[in-house]
Amino acid sequence: MPVRTALFADPDRTFCWRLKTLAQNSGIVAEVCMTAEEARRALVTSSPMLFVSNMRLGGIKGRDLVHLARMANPKTRAVLYGTTADMVLVKMAQDAGAFFEPTAFLPYALKQYFSTTLPPKDRRDPSRPDRRQRFRG
Repeated sequence: MPVRTALFADPDRTFCWRLKTLAQNSGIVAEVCMTAEEARRALVTSSPMLFVSNMRLGGIKGRDLVHLARMANPKTRAVLYGTTADMVLVKMAQDAGAFFEPTAFLPYALKQYFSTTLPPKDRRDPSRPDRRQRFRG
């Protein structure tokens, strides 16, 4: 079985370390990058199974890094996240070939992105409400 690897890119140190800890608790080898330049270098030198990035990084947008990750390894699954699930951001992530998650849901959804049963890219309709936000009481 191949080693499961992940690369996280976000300028928020606390959030990145939280994601790294969650990944390591699941048996995933994780690397953290605080800047877009660090993430770019890491994507060129390694090819992670999962690339997780904030939509907005200083200097380079997260979707540009997704394109770079796909060029380095077409099988890399990418997840972009942002504080708002704005339809434009979701569509931009999908057009880049990435999944989109609101920041609040990402820690809970992270383990599912290593599942092989997921489609290679996000096919959810950004104009429909997310069922995970419905009241379940």
